[in-house]
Amino acid sequence: MNTLGLLLSAVIICASFPVQADDKLDAFAQDIIHVFGSGDTKQYMGILHPDCPKPNPDRLAWQMSKTWIADKVDIRFKDVAESYDRTKLDFAVEPESVIEFQVWTIDSDGEKSELVTSYPIAAHETGFKILDYPCFKPK
Repeated sequence: MNTLGLLLSAVIICASFPVQADDKLDAFAQDIIHVFGSGDTKQYMGILHPDCPKPNPDRLAWQMSKTWIADKVDIRFKDVAESYDRTKLDFAVEPESVIEFQVWTIDSDGEKSELVTSYPIAAHETGFKILDYPCFKPK
């Protein structure tokens, strides 16, 4: 009986690691919903990975000039290998997963444009951050 209890404890401990990782992804998804969701427009740059090289000033100005809104919050996590050909992309920060969601930019007339659907994400401290170009670029 003691051996069975010890074995069961080991199985439970091993099974808890994926759950913790899923909890972190769920928390990150909630951050995405907070930033983009509920019809509240937010600045896009708030969730980029801090270890990425900074975008060039023109791209940064373009991103900061946009407001971004989640049209439909339907978040999915995908494997990096199924989303990107690693032989063709160079990552400055190694991604752990890919997040997919529907995001639109809102122009100055209030019109929706430019659907953005997926980004690689990487670990940072206790959570995750989105990687944006130039954190990945063609080799």
